[in-house]
Amino acid sequence: VPERFIVTPAGAPTQPQAVFHGTPYGRRQHWVSEPSLSRRLQYAKGAQPPTKNQQLFDQLQQVAAQYLAEGHAVTDEAIWEYAQSLQQIRLAEFSEWMGQLAQWPAIVNLPSLAKFYGGRVIEAMAAGRPVISWDIPGHPKNRGLFEPDKDILLFHQDSPEALAGQIDRILHDRALAESLAQRARGKIKRYHTAERRLQGTLEWIRTGRTPDYGLSEQANSPSAAQTTVPAPAAQSSPSATGLPTADPISHPSAKVSMDQNAFYVDLFVNKPAWSTPEPNADEAARWSKIASFLEHVVRQTRRETPGRTLRILDVGCGRGWLTNLATIYGTCEGIEPVAGVVEHARRMFPHIRFEAGTPETVLARPDFMPFDIVLCSEVIEHVPHPEKPGFVSQLAQLLTSEGYLILTTPRGDVWEEWRRIAPPNQPVEDWVTEQQLGQLLADGGFHHLGLERIPIEVPSLRYFPAATAHDYRTKTLMPIYQVWACRRTAATGTHPVPFTRRPMVSVIVPTHNRPDRLRMALESLNSQQYQDFEVIVVNDGTTPVESVVAEMNCAGRTTLVNHDRNRGLAGARNTGLRHATGTYVAYLDDDDRFLSDHLGTLVAFLERGTHIEGMAVGAGRGHPRPRGCGSGGQQTPLRRRVDPTCRRCLLT
Repeated sequence: VPERFIVTPAGAPTQPQAVFHGTPYGRRQHWVSEPSLSRRLQYAKGAQPPTKNQQLFDQLQQVAAQYLAEGHAVTDEAIWEYAQSLQQIRLAEFSEWMGQLAQWPAIVNLPSLAKFYGGRVIEAMAAGRPVISWDIPGHPKNRGLFEPDKDILLFHQDSPEALAGQIDRILHDRALAESLAQRARGKIKRYHTAERRLQGTLEWIRTGRTPDYGLSEQANSPSAAQTTVPAPAAQSSPSATGLPTADPISHPSAKVSMDQNAFYVDLFVNKPAWSTPEPNADEAARWSKIASFLEHVVRQTRRETPGRTLRILDVGCGRGWLTNLATIYGTCEGIEPVAGVVEHARRMFPHIRFEAGTPETVLARPDFMPFDIVLCSEVIEHVPHPEKPGFVSQLAQLLTSEGYLILTTPRGDVWEEWRRIAPPNQPVEDWVTEQQLGQLLADGGFHHLGLERIPIEVPSLRYFPAATAHDYRTKTLMPIYQVWACRRTAATGTHPVPFTRRPMVSVIVPTHNRPDRLRMALESLNSQQYQDFEVIVVNDGTTPVESVVAEMNCAGRTTLVNHDRNRGLAGARNTGLRHATGTYVAYLDDDDRFLSDHLGTLVAFLERGTHIEGMAVGAGRGHPRPRGCGSGGQQTPLRRRVDPTCRRCLLT
């Protein structure tokens, strides 16, 4: 299977039964009609009518046959055009096939004349679904490709009841199904990609060296040829001890098996570039963004609780370089699964607490207290995809109810390009795209505060943490790292103020020599239930308002712009527009107030995807009915059109 098709399924299976794809010839006809399998196994026939791509394939052959029948010359150009069309159609067909495999909870390989694993076995494993196959007798090397009960489930070639029992195991034990699929997918990626098979075959032709197919040690033993799988009863359920063990590549930081321990000890203790107390160029680039987010957190904390000392935990800390630097911002300790790496960190930084373990280790402490900040740099890409949601959940449990998470990881968006430039070599490399990670964090109870990217120059591999527009024009830069800042969603549901992301709404507040009324207007903004907005106060008068703005700027979202002379209401609003960065713009005069649900109601309406280009809201006159929506007025679309080239809607 081409490597790009080896994926983790996007969701749970949508079909209730296992499936067999293929022609029911010979003894297969008996299996398809077997009563014990009727409610467990579905026979998927070919598409009727043919799919669009199948029709295109047939049409291409008809066109080629007609071309030849008419006596046209077979030129290089004609062959190239035919080959390109054929490749595009076959690629589209294969993409459809691989996509539909994921809808089934298990793929079955029934007995056949072929004494090897058919394409459906490899393709199903690549699609991330468990495989149940007949145990092919007398072929130990074929059997050695995948380990029974760990990579694949097998059944006796003459026992439909055995197949029924194995299907029941998959359908009734989700953990077993996920473990089988995860391990098999990893083995496909390591040994059975189309690229690796082709490379191994060419090497065999050139040198006579047998390709490495990842065969188990028992594959060549004399007794292996005689080994078969006993037929379990159809209704039997797997015992606790009979469950397959999880892939050794498993949990936070994913560094748990002995081989992996040795890998990380060698990397963080012995490799000169990765074993020093100071960060290397790669780590320094990440630190520049992490430190920037930490500065935001410190400022916000000082506003909310002056004098507080932040407690920080570095998860998957490695040799501790980040843990050490983070002590600038509070007390910081590190947790790392590999004991040998922890010993090295303790030698370099004896003043810092390091512990060998995982997030569970910290959560299990008798004196555990939640942390204000969790740092997690270059860890989540080494956590297998099925375990990522649980890992993010643990990061949330480590934090206070409004704690911060700062996380860095390579961008899965550039995986295909990067693996051709500098193939990643750690035991698990399950990268995530920005969209996938954003969803993981949101599902884990985090609110997005900021996202930064770190580009690297190709082919020099120099990092540009603060790349300019000129750099992007004149250099080949690839945004390799994503750096996220998030905050746990408070129990109140109030969303925190973003750090770097553009706010949804820019509220422009013109004021003219009325500081007391300005204070009431800003108080109404501070009481908004919806929190994703910035405030731009434009002072168009001669009376200073700095003290009022500073007093009301509780969340650090307010910008003050002072005019050098009176420019009028329109001029003040235009100044505010020039400073606005939000998706939508709202105006609030200094003698008006918003009800607490004002911004939330308007944004919710606009985000429904309607074609409204602007909105007007009625005003209430006098106390206690301030301007706003809900009880204070009615929400109606503007009757006149706004310039469609304007990039923001106006909320008034």
